[in-house]
Amino acid sequence: MDAFEALQDEPGVYLVGGAVRDQLLGRTPKELDFVVEGDAIPVARRAAERLDGELVVHERFGTATIRTATDTYDVVSARTETYERPGALPTVTLGATIEQDLARRDFTVNAIAHSLEGREVAWPGAREDLTNGVLRVLHDRSFIDDPTRMLRLIRYAERLGFAPDPQTAALIDHDLLSTVSQDRINREIRLLLAESPHLLTEYGSLSDVPEVLAAIKLHTRTDVPDVDLWRLLRRERPETIDLLVAAGNEGARRWRDEVSARRLQIGGRDLIERGLTGAAIGAGLERATVAMLEGRAPDREAQLDAALS
Repeated sequence: MDAFEALQDEPGVYLVGGAVRDQLLGRTPKELDFVVEGDAIPVARRAAERLDGELVVHERFGTATIRTATDTYDVVSARTETYERPGALPTVTLGATIEQDLARRDFTVNAIAHSLEGREVAWPGAREDLTNGVLRVLHDRSFIDDPTRMLRLIRYAERLGFAPDPQTAALIDHDLLSTVSQDRINREIRLLLAESPHLLTEYGSLSDVPEVLAAIKLHTRTDVPDVDLWRLLRRERPETIDLLVAAGNEGARRWRDEVSARRLQIGGRDLIERGLTGAAIGAGLERATVAMLEGRAPDREAQLDAALS
């Protein structure tokens, strides 16, 4: 017996999300997620008994996980979600319809549900986006509510060969990631690197992804110029660099162990003494850094010349 047979006689049960998407694309789903219109816990208990599986229940959240010898299934109550502030974890309200539950999804292609009785419920345009290979958010606040969806955009694009629609791409704002904990960012990056450890250098229409992901666009090659590593990685957090190194990214390793340790022989005071003020000081130091990393300014005098040019 599989999960479909174990849940077949339960009313209001839907297969949702990535499993439906993958089935419609002719792919084998990686995992099966079921949504119940109503209380999912008793439904999951009965299914676990039929499957002779282990049941893990989270009563407060209306979720349950069934583990068998060969598979794992999530069974959850239909819900709505609201966000108190950008990047906050959602406030969950149970007792929703399947249509309301779909409204909390990240992209339209993941907002399709199939009842075990054969009924399909889909977000408007979801089927068309699936056919056309388009990743589209459900509303304009999607990335504000959950900025990690920007990271998932990359992962789905890599996995499915899809591209974001222009309006979704225009909503990308890397500054939103500052509202999310580093643990959540790291989790998404780990998932991305686990699926695609040798990411392409160019993303085509994904070239405007958040700057925090710029490092991931590096090939695991040894010929990336020092100055390019500086441009891509200088603002990244150490945890992000360590993740890239762990994934075998040679450019990130060289940045961490060699390039980031290189220092100018001049500083801001040197430029102030020569008449620079405000933003011109930072711009001058950047010019000097680029010149140093390109090999044009190996000493103090050359670095001053580059900064003041």
